[in-house]
Amino acid sequence: MTTHIPHLEELGINHISVHVGVDQKAIGITQLKALQRIKDISTKSVLSVAGGINLSNLNQYKTLKPDIIIVGGEINHSDHPIDTAQTLYNKIKTLR
Repeated sequence: MTTHIPHLEELGINHISVHVGVDQKAIGITQLKALQRIKDISTKSVLSVAGGINLSNLNQYKTLKPDIIIVGGEINHSDHPIDTAQTLYNKIKTLR
């Protein structure tokens, strides 16, 4: 798929979302690895990343600087979702 990114961007694609499926995770591919690979290839697109992002691994995304970070399960499965969302928001703001 990543070999198609330059062609897709030439066609006008301007947003790529990175989400690694369970089957890919089973063979060792992570969102961070996938994001890095796409970031190395993409020259024009807004990049977002989702899947498995939580308070304990959020800092790992700092060096890759995706344009959009999507967090779901960390909030949905929290005992205190509002507090968790606020903490994530504050932490994400410091990544910019």
